[in-house]
Amino acid sequence: MFSKLKGCKVVEGFVSIALIDNINLNDYRNITFPELREITGYLLLYRVYALKSIGKLFPKLSVIRGHTLFLNYALLVFEMLNLQELGLVSLTNILRGSVYIAKNPMLCFVHTINWNLIAPESNEFKYITGNKLRNECPVCSVELNCPTSGNTGEALCWNVDHCQIVCPKHCGGSCNADGKCCHLECLGGCDAGGQSSDHCFSCRNVLFENKCISKCPANTYKYLNRRCVYESECYDMPKPREINKYNIKPNPWKPFRNECVLECPSNFLEVDIGISGQQKLSCELCEGNCRKECPGAKIDSPASAMTMRGCTLIRGSLEIQMRGGSNIVRELEDNLSSIEEITGYLKVVRSFALLSLNFLKKLKVIHGEILESSIYSLVILDNQNLMELWDWDKRERIFNIKSGRLFFHFNPKLCRSKIDELKEIANLSDYSELEVASNSNGHKVACNVTRLKAFIEKKSSVVAIVHWTQFEHYDPRKVLGYMVYYIEAPFRNITMFGGRDACGGDEWKVIDVSADENVTERGFHQTIITKLKPYTQYAYYVKTYTIASEKTGAISPIQYFRTNASTPSPPRSLNAYSNSSSELVITWLPPSEPNGNGTHYKLTAIWVRDTDEFVEQRNYCNEPRTTPPTSSQEAQIPPEDNQEDFQMKYCPSCGCAPKKVNSDNREKEIKFEDSLQNFVYIKR
Repeated sequence: MFSKLKGCKVVEGFVSIALIDNINLNDYRNITFPELREITGYLLLYRVYALKSIGKLFPKLSVIRGHTLFLNYALLVFEMLNLQELGLVSLTNILRGSVYIAKNPMLCFVHTINWNLIAPESNEFKYITGNKLRNECPVCSVELNCPTSGNTGEALCWNVDHCQIVCPKHCGGSCNADGKCCHLECLGGCDAGGQSSDHCFSCRNVLFENKCISKCPANTYKYLNRRCVYESECYDMPKPREINKYNIKPNPWKPFRNECVLECPSNFLEVDIGISGQQKLSCELCEGNCRKECPGAKIDSPASAMTMRGCTLIRGSLEIQMRGGSNIVRELEDNLSSIEEITGYLKVVRSFALLSLNFLKKLKVIHGEILESSIYSLVILDNQNLMELWDWDKRERIFNIKSGRLFFHFNPKLCRSKIDELKEIANLSDYSELEVASNSNGHKVACNVTRLKAFIEKKSSVVAIVHWTQFEHYDPRKVLGYMVYYIEAPFRNITMFGGRDACGGDEWKVIDVSADENVTERGFHQTIITKLKPYTQYAYYVKTYTIASEKTGAISPIQYFRTNASTPSPPRSLNAYSNSSSELVITWLPPSEPNGNGTHYKLTAIWVRDTDEFVEQRNYCNEPRTTPPTSSQEAQIPPEDNQEDFQMKYCPSCGCAPKKVNSDNREKEIKFEDSLQNFVYIKR
């Protein structure tokens, strides 16, 4: 598969080399791509065995643009067990994104590179850890006379044979192999002696007719932030390989405001202005809210739901039959929530995960221009767990069915009252037993529901006590108990079935209480909710649990409470350094768990005097004080990316001490590894 890169000078997109295990070092002997100078996306290497140097593959790679990134990173080298050096001796510029180099146990010459010169953004997001210890690695050869780092004075090199390229400051960041400045429009170097803009390895701005220029000429459009194309070329550009989760056309690019863009900006709508069946996409300013038309479809998986993302008008009919998958309702909410009109019919059939249709939160009109069986415009059939159509208290009571009838059958948990409510809102005529069956809708739940009164009796920062009135029933034996539901609610917009499905996608927690236990002296039932978070808002409600044949029940409305504030966790990353003989600068990050509205910090300091004996141990004439650090970054705090080296240098006797786990770094690693696995492994 490496043959795909043969002869390439520029890769417009990303390069991912991953999961190559059945290979040895000799297999790489003839694999090299000396023509490749530039990658517009990112470069990712993951679990490629036997490879010792990336530079052997890409000896002339000089620019990674980072037009598309993997998370925040443009260069990623992860779990390369045999890699000994990066060896990217020509790399001078990463224009966007940072570097992630981790868990490569044999990798050296990572800390002998000044990444801030290559990737200006790397200082904030750079993550380099878990590689070979610096004191176990070779050092830059003195004979090379490599440039040095301005901060540490250490030599900068990619390996024992090649220094890092550091151009003179007056060159603007681009020079040739002899250190002579290239043309100002060059990036990543130029031919020896070449001072014109047509001798550049890559362009600082854009390429047009083999010359680097500052901006695209009239009647051309900037493509991928690197070259100029004509209008016809823009229309013919293929879909990027990494774009696979949207309902995107094979040639989705369109000219817009001197650029060839993939997606229209906000407040602009993609329209097809082609004639005679020839596709020509353009962006037009919306009047009010943007409308996006999509053809009718059958939604039977999260992947098919993604094809409807952003659609407002379905030109045809929409059928939903969710056979399986994880977080089904969440996927439907993300992708179908913009739909406002359906010109045909809506059909929801055998979708066992659905508890409600609230994921169609903006649907207002079903035109019924096409009808199911030439009769029905809304078909709800055989949905075993459907309990609600829409929560009309949380959305506009506007719903119009212009043509067609209702068809509701075999929905055992959907009460007739819910169907009647829809009929009244849509102003429909009465339905017949053939259209809405009384014996197969709502026959497995209590549809005659009264209201329970529930309230919070007491609460602390981690516990709340819920009280509720007893459900008075003519036959107490049919009341098996009560269920108390609660969930974190940052905002007071929780609905009974929002985001919930019957296949495990339910974030509500539930407590079961027997009908004859936990009764107070005043006749209220009660239970204790534990393990709550301090100063956090929760939603809760209580409902009865009756035998299956019982037609009456009770439920309380959704209510809210906030737990009490508590002691915050300690501030993070406490650091102190001196910037003069009489001042200390102290910095810290806010606590990870504030547990309330913090108003101020309390700083306590103690003056620890040096004893005379300690002062006399050092001859300050022969061993003067070192220059005080100029910033908190240079204080005696180990850098995050080199904890092991710091420990070996300053505290060799503490080699067996347990390492302090940085929770922020661990979260970053988990997020990265989750994203990486989802990228390199694809479901069949």
